[in-house]
Amino acid sequence: MELPRLSGSGGLAAAVSAALESGAASRTLLVFDFDRTLTNGISRPGDEIVKVVRGGEATVAALRRAHDAGAGLFIVTARRPARLSVEQIFASLDNAQAALSPFFPRGDCAEFRFNDIPMARGGSVYASGYEKAAALAHIVSAQKRAGLRVFFFDDSVVNSYVVATSAAQHMAGGALAPAVAELTSYWWDSYAEEMGPGPTMGPSPLGTADSNYPDHLRHMLRAYGVTAAERDAR
Repeated sequence: MELPRLSGSGGLAAAVSAALESGAASRTLLVFDFDRTLTNGISRPGDEIVKVVRGGEATVAALRRAHDAGAGLFIVTARRPARLSVEQIFASLDNAQAALSPFFPRGDCAEFRFNDIPMARGGSVYASGYEKAAALAHIVSAQKRAGLRVFFFDDSVVNSYVVATSAAQHMAGGALAPAVAELTSYWWDSYAEEMGPGPTMGPSPLGTADSNYPDHLRHMLRAYGVTAAERDAR
């Protein structure tokens, strides 16, 4: 199994543009992690856009095109599945990440269970812990139509791999599986932005859940095209 890896600050913008060009926007769902996927790490209101949004203006422009074309845009964060987590994302969209706010409609925050998995939601913003595949299934269930094209983006190879390999299981019940015509789970590899010439991101902390390079993740990296030698060099 080989899964799609994005690299470089323009990776997400290019993938979103390709998704829009490859099928009907009205049946396209774009689902994004928040921290270090849509954001560029810790930033403050008033910082230049490239410090606030990963990929800078190119990312913002791609999201704007998708939104204006009628695609569905969602945030699914790995923060704990609680109302407070959703409200924290709202606060970021009101402040440092205000450039992203128009693309993610909000709603009343609520905690609930879906297939007995806890999550929280406010409009297009979900907090599901690491049960992101279940959150995708809930997003699909709310569309109530078939032929959907779902594109997921995350800076964590674990989250991307788990969504790619387990989303079908979460969608197996009811009419969810036939509703999805296409599911693509992208890993947006941050190595080039962290360690390349003129780095634009701070490095991911080693030894934490945000690290992509522990030994037990070798098979996930391999699935996204990172060889053992490349992994060891990193």
